[in-house]
Amino acid sequence: MTPTTIELPDDVLLRARDLASRTNRRLEEVLAEAVAQGLDYDRWFRVEVEDALRSTAAGRFVPPEEVAAMWDRLTTPEAMAEAE
Repeated sequence: MTPTTIELPDDVLLRARDLASRTNRRLEEVLAEAVAQGLDYDRWFRVEVEDALRSTAAGRFVPPEEVAAMWDRLTTPEAMAEAE
């Protein structure tokens, strides 16, 4: 591992310290994990966006009417209650 220095907002550092304390880990472990997860998510997100853009450019997308119908099904009170 290579030591580094970063500046964090006070509230972020407080949350990281709290997590480290609650999980019996060192602050450095919590921060290293958070950075790794953030980088992994960013990589995944960028790939998904690129895939979506390629699909759209190729004419492969869900018509707006289908999206609206799906949204209507997923946001009924019954569906929302099931999601909880």
